[in-house]
Amino acid sequence: MMKLAALLLVCALGLAAGSTTPAPHRHHPLSDAAIDHINSLKSTWKAGRNFAPDVSMKYIKKLMGVHPDSKRFTLPELSQPAGLVGSAGVADIPESFDSRTAWPHCPTIGEIRDQGSCGSCWAFGAVEAMSDRTCIGSNGKLNIHYSAQDLVSCCHICGFGCNGGYPGMAWRYWVHWGLVSGGNYNTSQSPASTTCPAAGPPATARRARPPSARSSAGPATTCPTRRTATSVRRRTRSSRTSPPSRGRS
Repeated sequence: MMKLAALLLVCALGLAAGSTTPAPHRHHPLSDAAIDHINSLKSTWKAGRNFAPDVSMKYIKKLMGVHPDSKRFTLPELSQPAGLVGSAGVADIPESFDSRTAWPHCPTIGEIRDQGSCGSCWAFGAVEAMSDRTCIGSNGKLNIHYSAQDLVSCCHICGFGCNGGYPGMAWRYWVHWGLVSGGNYNTSQSPASTTCPAAGPPATARRARPPSARSSAGPATTCPTRRTATSVRRRTRSSRTSPPSRGRS
């Protein structure tokens, strides 16, 4: 009896492995079928097309620039602010909330910057949030664009430029060294040529320059030479020193 049960189990596994019928949700990530499937779930958001269907997944994966080791460089967790949780013990969350209408004097909230073919989402996400929070905190008096180019080119403790980085270190760099203002490349928001602050020996000052050519995906970002993980850890420990002065040219 046990042999018969084992034989039936092997047959069932063989049939399952040999089945060529794909699961209904296994669509190509960039296909119209995948978009339709996501929207059929009727979630809280609606999927749309951001890339042409023939864009390779290798290119898409290159844009995912958060380094796998980024958990080692996270920011400290904050305690829950008083009054956030209601008397019933659950958060008083409204049915809907749109930060663009809640803070209409901060147009950066609704902007989506183009990182080009550079895997620097860690930098773009950071400077976009920094720009938004600065505007909200100042009630619209400081409405500026922090420069992703400055962060990618000058923050040597943040990771590997276009080859991935650490979002947590981007925020620490902003606190200790600061960032210049500047939006997308080749626009009126672009910063002038800026010299990166010296980070102390053996590193030397580097110059952040706009890229020599734009990619087909849009504005790109000048990236520094790739550094090893050892140099990143060394730079992390030295970041506690007083921030050096920033030179401009």
